[in-house]
Amino acid sequence: MKKIIILFLLFFAQLNFSQELLMEFEVITSPDENSPKFEGGSVLKFYEFIKKEFNLNKITKAGTITTS
Repeated sequence: MKKIIILFLLFFAQLNFSQELLMEFEVITSPDENSPKFEGGSVLKFYEFIKKEFNLNKITKAGTITTS
């Protein structure tokens, strides 16, 4: 009887571990879609705003401006 109980406990513990792995992979394989908005427009409106408002005289190194 003790062996059967131990086997059932091990079996259910393994199921719980497998379920946690499935949930972890689900998050990775199906991310939420992100569509940012800036003042009612798309990301392009944000870039237009940066071009208009950013003071280019303050830039000391040549390169690109990265936003995130």
